[in-house]
Amino acid sequence: MTKPPKVTTAAQQKAPLGTRGPGRPPRIDRESILAATIDIGLSNLTLISIAKRLGVSTQALYRYFPDRDALIDVVIEQLMEHYPLPDYKGEDWCTWAYRWAGALYKFYNALPGMAERVMASTPKIPAVLLRFETSIKIARETGFDEINALWATRAITEFVHTWVAREQKRAANVSASGMTYNEVLQEIVKANKNIGLSSFSAALKSRKAKDEDSRFDYTLRCLLEGLSQQRQGNAEGSLINTLGQKAFS
Repeated sequence: MTKPPKVTTAAQQKAPLGTRGPGRPPRIDRESILAATIDIGLSNLTLISIAKRLGVSTQALYRYFPDRDALIDVVIEQLMEHYPLPDYKGEDWCTWAYRWAGALYKFYNALPGMAERVMASTPKIPAVLLRFETSIKIARETGFDEINALWATRAITEFVHTWVAREQKRAANVSASGMTYNEVLQEIVKANKNIGLSSFSAALKSRKAKDEDSRFDYTLRCLLEGLSQQRQGNAEGSLINTLGQKAFS
């Protein structure tokens, strides 16, 4: 069986001659492991894939990280340093949260698969918990009651990471089919025009002038507008309080 070719990292390429003798395994450190993890992304990440990327055995990785989850937690925490929370300058939480959501969007896109992982897990990394603390504190200072400060914070985080996770899944499908989600949708609507989809079809044609960033921004603004109206949970006369019982009652 042919052995897979060794992958030389950028760090190893820059290493001076004579740093390791013939037959010795390449040197690795935490930084090279973290860099390889980011290059691979979380969707298909295994310790085996990292070891192959670095040209080492999986056992060599255990010297630095006890398991895959511990490695991912460190990667996420390090990435957070590059996407800090926006400065708070006394503005309303909704104004601050709009900028925070933009930073979150960039953060989740920095590492493919991270949004999907976060979507299915409970926050436990200290840096993540402190972000919740900051958002809830700002919301409380700008008129939200305690429970709505928590729910508003979760609404923003869950909206952003769910959006990014879905878009990354769709991007993977594009590479497989060669057609974007919207192109596929347009074809489906066209094929079913006999059932009367003229409004849907016209809207899709108009949508071509807008990109997904515009839709993200529109949806985020609508979400924040609703959260602002419900900061005390009892906004009299607001549309949300005229809707009757819970939708799933």
